[in-house]
Amino acid sequence: MKLVNNRFVQAVAVLGVVATLALVTPRAAHAVAVAAALVQVTNTVASPAITQDTSKRAGQLVQLICGGSAVNITQDVVSSCFEFSLALALGPPSAYSVPAGQNLVITSVELSNSGGYTGNNQLFLGDTHQGVNYHQWTFSGPNTVEFQYPSGIALSSGTAPVVTSINGGAFLQITGYLTSN
Repeated sequence: MKLVNNRFVQAVAVLGVVATLALVTPRAAHAVAVAAALVQVTNTVASPAITQDTSKRAGQLVQLICGGSAVNITQDVVSSCFEFSLALALGPPSAYSVPAGQNLVITSVELSNSGGYTGNNQLFLGDTHQGVNYHQWTFSGPNTVEFQYPSGIALSSGTAPVVTSINGGAFLQITGYLTSN
């Protein structure tokens, strides 16, 4: 009988310690332990697991140059955007259009006045297919200005971005990445 009582006392003591630890341990630790038990990732050749942020993957990066002749945006003329690549240097490129099934997320824009223009200027980023203006910038002087958009400006599938300069010649370079719809 004494043996049974000792084991009973030991079991109650162990349960007491476990209950005390359960009360003392933060709820967040419980949630992490439960979530970790539910998530399993299998990385196979047929179905690779993506381990890098979409915006950092080289195959998804897009760099556009906007303008007409000599990549210059002229006053009051709608200028197409072209993907910056070797093809741009080799000959007349075709206007860029966001590929089907994807969105273009613009993360930065670099712009400057060109053609000797040093006054105030205003640029509009739009889409002639949809007749929409997505964004506008106002800047001045011969300086180069860069705008960063951490959350991005999203252009939908099929969008053909164009830029219009209101006051003078300008140069615009857009950097972003593609995401799936």
